[in-house]
Amino acid sequence: LEDLEIAPTERTNPYKAYITITYGCDRFCTYCIVPYVRGRLQSRSHTEIIKEAEVLAASGVSEISLLGQNVDAYGKDTNGEYDFASLLKDVSKIEGIKRLRFTTSHPKDFDENILDVMASEPLICRNINLPVQSGSDRILKEMNRGYTVSEYTDLVEKIRGSLPDVCLTTDMIVGFPQETEDDFRASYDLLKELRFDIVHTAAYSPRKGTKAAVMDGQIDNKVKATRLNELNAMQTLLARELNENYVGKKFEILVDGTAPIGEGLLQGRTQTDKVVIIKGGPEYMGRYIDVNIVRASHWSLEGEII
Repeated sequence: LEDLEIAPTERTNPYKAYITITYGCDRFCTYCIVPYVRGRLQSRSHTEIIKEAEVLAASGVSEISLLGQNVDAYGKDTNGEYDFASLLKDVSKIEGIKRLRFTTSHPKDFDENILDVMASEPLICRNINLPVQSGSDRILKEMNRGYTVSEYTDLVEKIRGSLPDVCLTTDMIVGFPQETEDDFRASYDLLKELRFDIVHTAAYSPRKGTKAAVMDGQIDNKVKATRLNELNAMQTLLARELNENYVGKKFEILVDGTAPIGEGLLQGRTQTDKVVIIKGGPEYMGRYIDVNIVRASHWSLEGEII
């Protein structure tokens, strides 16, 4: 545990930093190797995390992301009195921090306390990654996810009710052992119904030492690929449709780097973590600027500086 207190902060540029708040996981999803290689949940001391965030803010960092395999479980390995909601509230009060992000959440541990803090603290970014992994109750049980499709859907509705401008993303696995065509279709239909901004999809890949790796009913790789392609094709169209809603509107972005393609282009992100490409020079780097959104693709937006 001592090693956790001196874990180095990851910095991608002078304006943004990532702070690891937990290691390991207690959930033991049947496909996941993390609890076996990283151990059970270990939460860093909140005083150390806050101190680290204060130092970063004093050095010019204005956006901090709190990281963990399951950040919502923060503090549950200790007495549970100081939980993730408490940490969010305290870090958001640090002078100099303009944006606070976190990832990743677990539907079983994302509670009303977290949602209440997000609703009351405007600098906590309206962007939540909430992995669902399957739209089939049977497969969710085999995965040991700890919730049903109905419970997950209720949580999504509750989040959107409290945070109308939230950008929800999720993770989905296709081809889990014993997944039937009906199970896959349930996943497909769920994504179509809930309309996530981004879906991180993956074909199931066995991890040695996990329960799922030795389950009966392993799915053929060609079937996995077909299902993955179908899911991605649907999500690409849906993501573009959702991004079109941003066109013609004004947003504040933090300019944090050069665009991956195109000369003289920069990129920034909205508070909801939408990537926005703009024309501009190095003088805009690290600045919060207002832009009008003029075009949208499934992956990014194009903006003009106001």
